[in-house]
Amino acid sequence: MHNKPKIKLLRLVLNLTDTSGAYHLFSIPMSRMCKQKVISLFKPLIKIHNDVDVSDADGSIWKYYDLLREMLKNNQYNVIHAHSPHVGLLLLIALGLSSKKWRIGRIFSVHYSYQHIRFRNRLFLVPIILFFNKIVFCSQASRDSFPFFLKYISRHKYQVVYNGIDIKNIEAIKQHHSHKNNDTFNIISIGRLEKIKRFDKIIAAVKNISVESINLVIVGGGSQMNYLKSIASDHLFKDKITFTGEISREQVYGHLVNANLFVS
Repeated sequence: MHNKPKIKLLRLVLNLTDTSGAYHLFSIPMSRMCKQKVISLFKPLIKIHNDVDVSDADGSIWKYYDLLREMLKNNQYNVIHAHSPHVGLLLLIALGLSSKKWRIGRIFSVHYSYQHIRFRNRLFLVPIILFFNKIVFCSQASRDSFPFFLKYISRHKYQVVYNGIDIKNIEAIKQHHSHKNNDTFNIISIGRLEKIKRFDKIIAAVKNISVESINLVIVGGGSQMNYLKSIASDHLFKDKITFTGEISREQVYGHLVNANLFVS
């Protein structure tokens, strides 16, 4: 009995960083399941896993376009997965008028809510939703945030798939990072330090707790970092609230393993 041929996947991303979901949640797990090539517009800011084949355009749109054209000319991929409006639109342009190239399956992932998308990128999304075969939303809330027009034209091609986790990686990290202190109640919250995330409310809530043996770890970076540090700088709490900034995913998992409570 012959084995079915593996999927040949071309993944299109803007960048590869410690916080890149396209890399950590998609590229690494899929590298174990199929032949995969990743093209990044910008040079990766992290060490790339040995099993992930990456080419980058060093920030050049023209070089990215040329890389796309080269990959399409070789005709070695049967699925293309784009993770941002910029690279999705570049793909549509690179496909041109070739009917043969348009036979390649095209998937676009939406990792955000509509109100957080810049106006330019909202315009990019219109041809993407029209001409990609499948639109995947990372949550129902993301899908619901889109205006009626875009939901209507994607009604027969969309799917909601919640963000996954790499369980194998987490199990390995748990064995090396678990050193929970039972005398301290550890709280952790992770996200962009922006007003919409309301980290100020979490800090205020911790300050209202009279228990002394409590620690809050806030993981992430953003424009509100200095402001949040200032409201957390009360001398009674300066040693109980820690800001890590942006850290590697492995370090994030290490903090989660040793937490008693996660606040989203």
